[in-house]
This record gives sequence, C-alpha cells and structure tokens, in this order.
Amino acid sequence: MKARITQLKAPWPSGAVVGHIVHFEAGSVPAWAVGKCEPAGDDAQADHVVAVPGNHLTLPEINGSQRQQIEEAFDAQRSSADRRIAELEDEIGNLRTLIDARDQLVADLQAKLSAGPTGGDDVTKQADAERAQLEARAKLEAEARELGVPFHPNIGDAKLAEKIAEKKGEAK
Repeated sequence: MKARITQLKAPWPSGAVVGHIVHFEAGSVPAWAVGKCEPAGDDAQADHVVAVPGNHLTLPEINGSQRQQIEEAFDAQRSSADRRIAELEDEIGNLRTLIDARDQLVADLQAKLSAGPTGGDDVTKQADAERAQLEARAKLEAEARELGVPFHPNIGDAKLAEKIAEKKGEAK
C-alpha cells in the first residue's frame, strides 16, 4: 500500500517530508501513521519504503569458537558478580554485627539509666564516649570500604587506620 504524507508528527523514514509517497510493505497503514497520511495510487512512485516489522532483523551465525568465547565471557562475568555478591554479604554481616553491638550498648545504657539517679552523669558521659567511639569506628570502616581496603570486623581501630593510611600513601 502507498500513502502520501500529510503530517510529519510520526516516525517517518529519514528524509521524508510532507507530500512524499511512502510504500508500506505490510500492505496496510501502521497505527502510528493513521491520520497523518492519505492513500496514494498504486502507480505513484514511492519515495520511501517502510518494512514489515521484524522482517529486517537477522541474527548472525555463531560458530563453535565464537560460542565458546561468548560462554567464557559470560562465565567470567558471572564469577565476578558472584564474588561481588559474596563481598556484599560479608559487609552486610559486618554491619549486622555493628548494629547488634549498638543495640546492646543502648540496652545497657537504658538499664543503667533506669537504675536510678545515682551516677546519671557518669552514665551519660560513658554513653557519649561509647557513641563517639562507635561513630569513629563506623567512619573508619566507611573510609576503608571506599578505598577498597580489606578488613575483618575484629581488627582494631589503630590497625585499620594504619591500613587506610598505607592505601592513601599508595594512591599518591
């Protein structure tokens, strides 16, 4: 079927303008062109051709060695993704350990506070000190992860800070 373009507000072939003749290989006007063209005679010379959707796509043949290369590349990507998932699961475990420690600290402090007014200032000071220590540790761990420094949750703050400093020294 051939049609004359009357409006350009449609995905016409490149270079098409109002008045051009388009041949639709499917034999009918697609939905996107309805109202934007008018029938043209079969004897009209087509300026553009719109192929039947799906008929122009062909997949290349893949031989045995190409298939093997593709499978090896896929396997490498999968292995890399599996390693990263394991790393993230370890990090989640570390975070859960820190959260549990924080929750235990909060529970201990609440118990001390509910014990009575005696030593309230000491409890507050201790809570502030422990909170500051946990916040400093969280910052150290965040910086270590950002720099790609591997560490275990039981590593001391001083040793972790030393590893971070070494990594920063390598980067310079």
